[in-house]
Amino acid sequence: MVELERRGIPTVVFTAQHFVPDARRSAQSFGLSGLPLAVAPLPFTNQRPEDVHRMAEAAMDQVVTGLTAPVEPWTEDLRPVADERLVYEGGDLLDAWEGMNRDFLTRGWSDGFPLVAATSRAVEAMLRGTTRDPGEVIATLEPGFGIATVEKLAINAVMAGCAPAHLPLLIAAVKCLAEPKMYIRNKAMSTGPHAPLVLVNGPRAHLAGLSSGMCALGPGAPSAGNTVLGRAVRLAMMNVGHTYVGVSDMDTIGSPLKYSLCCAENQAESPWDPYHVAHGFAREQSTVTVHFVYGICELHDFRSTTPESLVEVFATAATNVAQVGTALWLIGRRADPRYKTEEKEHN
Repeated sequence: MVELERRGIPTVVFTAQHFVPDARRSAQSFGLSGLPLAVAPLPFTNQRPEDVHRMAEAAMDQVVTGLTAPVEPWTEDLRPVADERLVYEGGDLLDAWEGMNRDFLTRGWSDGFPLVAATSRAVEAMLRGTTRDPGEVIATLEPGFGIATVEKLAINAVMAGCAPAHLPLLIAAVKCLAEPKMYIRNKAMSTGPHAPLVLVNGPRAHLAGLSSGMCALGPGAPSAGNTVLGRAVRLAMMNVGHTYVGVSDMDTIGSPLKYSLCCAENQAESPWDPYHVAHGFAREQSTVTVHFVYGICELHDFRSTTPESLVEVFATAATNVAQVGTALWLIGRRADPRYKTEEKEHN
């Protein structure tokens, strides 16, 4: 809609009441504050045809006004900017730290778990994990078009509990998120529970203490490095990319996978070439791969005694994806005309 308005074509967005904050924030982020909205009480999807007609007719006055009246930018800034440095005081350091966490939670900057305080000293220590300049711009992160500098990523890495060895991996992961083919705007803002899966290959996985063994994707001391790196990716999406729940992340019931989903590949025990080698990188190189997933499919097979039968089990599971959609023909293939990217749905 924003692109059409820029070309002088009047538009109106039908928006369900629950999505109005999301629509207003999105329009402002995408460069058109005041984008005309026609607000309906409910989404049109999953409604009876007569109910859709009733809601559409009730919104006709809004449609006419939106198409004929000049676009008036909203006066309020829907993307508030905080002070560069915040000071928290208390009876002792623990009290001040608890106050910081309460404030961050209120502002929407937290994932719900306690955050490590990103003090100047902690951020400086984190920055020792890279030779990049703190002000270097790594990427622009949608949907809020936040500028991801090395320092901003270091701050979120500190808050997640990362060590300096994790920072280069976080930087690489954010580069992946910003890659046009990733279509991050859809992943971040969707009502579906898209969770970023981070896979690390090569020597840096070991240097960062990442696990590829038992419970690599679960809680526990062996997977601590995985947990904090995956958490840092989520915090960067929130605090740099402005992916905030109820405003620019309209997930329905959510998914625990969105807290953190990160692991290394078990290259030592795999009979196949590592993932990064299969994609043209040298074995001694380190790579970070990011892909978005919906859910996890658990396989139980205690009967297969041959590779052929086991492959059949995995092939069957692979053809039954964890997400089933109906009426996707109504919306067609998801695409981004800016980058000429297109996502095909499963058949």
